[in-house]
Amino acid sequence: MRASIVIPTLNGGAQYREVLDRLLEQDYRPRPEIVIVDSGSIDGSAEASKKAGAKVLSIDKRTFQHGRTRNLGIAASSGDVCALLTQDALPSDRHWLERLVRNYADSRVGGVYTRQFPRPECDPVMKHQLLTWAACRGARTVQEPFGPGEWDRTPPLARLQRCAFDNVASSVRRRAWEQVPFPERRFGEDVAWGRAALLAGWAVVYEPEAPVIHSHEFRMIYQVKRIYLDHCNLAELFGIQTIPTKRFLLQCFRNRFREYRKMLRDLPGLTPHDRMRWTLVALPYAFLENAAQYLGAKSARKIAEGSGFYRRLDARLRKGV
Repeated sequence: MRASIVIPTLNGGAQYREVLDRLLEQDYRPRPEIVIVDSGSIDGSAEASKKAGAKVLSIDKRTFQHGRTRNLGIAASSGDVCALLTQDALPSDRHWLERLVRNYADSRVGGVYTRQFPRPECDPVMKHQLLTWAACRGARTVQEPFGPGEWDRTPPLARLQRCAFDNVASSVRRRAWEQVPFPERRFGEDVAWGRAALLAGWAVVYEPEAPVIHSHEFRMIYQVKRIYLDHCNLAELFGIQTIPTKRFLLQCFRNRFREYRKMLRDLPGLTPHDRMRWTLVALPYAFLENAAQYLGAKSARKIAEGSGFYRRLDARLRKGV
């Protein structure tokens, strides 16, 4: 089966060059093509891509959009399967692509996403979040398509679990993508695609044996913005409102901070100074991440009702993500 690898880039730096090197080491035949959609890098990322033999498409970074840009890269590729990576997601070994693609032996499978492990230097709060995310599970899962009327009978959280998909490290069958391209969304195009694919009759597989190493440096306001946008999407796509009231918000804040405090207390290798420092970070973050869930789920409805507060809040939290 012919495979292509598609990566959007913008000033990927040393981590992206490490990803390129690992892709060139893949034990997969025929050799996969690499397609890069570069948004105007000035650090040599585009040049490094060309040197590695990749096809490079250049776009204005003002036109970048997660769904549209990935569709552009896939359309420029030729593989029966298109693997999708972010520029800082490092395949764990040279068998990554083979373990990903072998799932397509089942003709029902339209997409596959993979496990993520945090980088060794990842800070404790970010690592704790990542290890509880859907793409960190240990067991392979086949997410079956919805039958007639089944969507309406499925509770919102069960809908999300079944439609999970993550473009940090994923892949799509070309025929499935031609039927269900990525929606043109600024954020959350992956889980929206998972939903559309399952409703169109395709199965999606979570494959933990093709992991990538991926994490970001903890930046509190950026993480809060991402959580807000996630919960805007979850309310729109699945009808999910994880925190419906202010009283429950305060309860979730207290429980989350206790969780962080216990994690930091039990984590080996932290100095007392670092334990105290991260505890002081975890206190406001525990509140803000839950507030972002509460506000994100209400945002679209409040804006439709004419709320100036939510309109201004939404514009501010979408900026830079």
